[in-house]
Amino acid sequence: MTDVVASIPETPLTEAEFGELVALCGIVASESLHYFGGLQPTNSQRDRRAFVRAFFASVGTLLWTLRRLALSRHYAGQHSFPPNVLHELRTQGNVGPAKALSTVLPAFGDAYGVHVANPRLDPGWPSFATLIAVRNRITHPKRLSEFDVADTELDQLRAAHQWFWNVTFGPMNAIGAAHNNKWV
Repeated sequence: MTDVVASIPETPLTEAEFGELVALCGIVASESLHYFGGLQPTNSQRDRRAFVRAFFASVGTLLWTLRRLALSRHYAGQHSFPPNVLHELRTQGNVGPAKALSTVLPAFGDAYGVHVANPRLDPGWPSFATLIAVRNRITHPKRLSEFDVADTELDQLRAAHQWFWNVTFGPMNAIGAAHNNKWV
């Protein structure tokens, strides 16, 4: 019996599976960037909420992909995680983006031999935490006013968006260069 909660196979990735993950990440990142590029104080509340939702779809997809890549190296015998880290990676489907990011990103770097600091220690973390609170509020509003994304939150949204892509693509670029863009 396995303790895998999320649907991550306990097998190494194939080239075809990797290609599909790259395409999927490209689509959700493109959607997030589409909304980000047009994010203005004059946007409707619907557009502001759409940006937050598109962004977190890309966050979830990217984190799932990084988990899959890290675990693939483990299952292929190319890296060995300590039991506690392996358990966390295999059960990340049950936690929110803050916990997932602080677990997955360092483990992903470790699987490829690149040190990645816990993103919670980065100065940009508070903007991301604010955006998580906005996402939670508009996803589960208790009052009509909670469904709005305030003008004052737009700067936090921009900062969190930029920070997330910097903190994830930096290690991905370093790993890609170190491995000649050979991920599987």
